[in-house]
This record gives sequence, C-alpha cells and structure tokens, in this order.
Amino acid sequence: METNIENFICSLINEEGIGSIYERIVLKRFFEKSIINYEFQSLLEYGCKITKGYDNIAFFEKKSVTISDQNIDEIKKRWRFPSQPVFSDLNFTKKYDLVWNFALIQQNPDLILKMKDLSQKYVLVFTPNIYNVGTPFHWGYHFLTRTPCHHAEQGSISLRTLSGLKRFFTENGLTIVDCGYVDMPPIPDIGFSINELKKFLNNNFKPPEKPKLPLEMIRAKIEKMMFVENNPFLNKVLGPVAAHHNFILGTINKPE
Repeated sequence: METNIENFICSLINEEGIGSIYERIVLKRFFEKSIINYEFQSLLEYGCKITKGYDNIAFFEKKSVTISDQNIDEIKKRWRFPSQPVFSDLNFTKKYDLVWNFALIQQNPDLILKMKDLSQKYVLVFTPNIYNVGTPFHWGYHFLTRTPCHHAEQGSISLRTLSGLKRFFTENGLTIVDCGYVDMPPIPDIGFSINELKKFLNNNFKPPEKPKLPLEMIRAKIEKMMFVENNPFLNKVLGPVAAHHNFILGTINKPE
C-alpha cells in the first residue's frame, strides 16, 4: 500500500510542481509515524483548501477519516484516490481524536477555537515557516508585481514561527506534545510559481506542457531531495531556514 500511495502522489506531477509532490510524500511519512507514536482512531482535517484532502491517505487503511471544507462538493468532485474519506462541510458537532489543518491557522487564528471544540484529544497545525530562505523572494515578487498576496504566506507573522506557534497553543489552553520543522527540500519556498511570474511579465504566456516522466524517476528524484530531511544533524542545523513549514501538536487541557 505504501508504494501505491507514493506512486499516486507522484502521478500528480502534471498538475502539481515537484515541490508540492515532495511536500505530500513528506507529510504522508510524517503521518505514518504519528499512527505509531500517538493513539487516535478518528481524525478530521478541518479546512482542506490547500491539501484537497489528499494528505490524509496514509490513514485510510487504519483510521476513520473525515475531511471538511466550505467547498467540500468541489473537493469531492475532484477526488481521484480509490479510497475515500467522509466528506463534510464545516457545520457539525461530532468530535474526533485528532483535528488538524495545513497552512490555514496563520490566516484565521480563530479556527483554533473550533478545532479545540471538535477534538477529544489532539490538535495539529502546520504553518509556513517565515524564516525559510525563500521568504525575501516572495516579498520581492509582490513588490515587483504590486499584487496583494493570495498565497498561504500571509496572515500572522508570529504564527509563521515555531516560537509564535508554541505561545499560541499555550495561550489557547493546549499542552504541547511535539513541534518542529517539516518539508525541507533543497528548494527555497518562494510561495509562487515561476509560471505565475512569467504570466505577469507576459500576458500571452502559456505554461509549457510538462513531459510525462516515469514514476520511478520521479520517486528517485524525491528521495535524493530528502538529504536534509533524513539526516538528523542537517535537520537540526538547517531545519529553521530550510523547512517550508512549522508543525505543532498539542492536547486538550480538560478541566479536572
């Protein structure tokens, strides 16, 4: 199943860039470890505008999975993986062992209140890492194009730092279980695509059709890119500036 999942992720190469493919495989492996390290049977991704729900597929064989979003019908219509979660909008009261989302909390900090309300034990969030070396390029892009930011790299600056996330969880009555950095390819997180910039410079620009590479070649490339992710020393030293995302996992502080 593991090979099939990662092959499926790699098959998305024609609609997503290599950085996004790398990110999805890293998150898939991150979640596989969480299945071993933490006890939970049900999970909810609360808001999946960015992930499209795909990043839950590591759980499908062993856990009960629900994905929710305000545009859930569109996400369901585009779902491509054979295994399916429960699809839901954002309006429900059922509780889950783990409630999580990806790169949303920095744009809407109040989401943490609903996530806590829906969680029986764990709350997990990921946010863009503002200290990544690509951040100045992202700011430069918007300065050059004079366009407002519509990417995930917007919202609270504090919540795009690990120290800010720790403070945020503590202030919201969550006990921190684990935190750190994830998603460390040797590619700066510029937050926009090169095709975006080319389109701005040339209104008639049409992205070239991507060649269809064999899955084995894509997977081999991904593995080579993981040299920071997989090396404990490099991970510790370079993580704060190489990581594209911060993560933090907390537990609900239940009243005695």
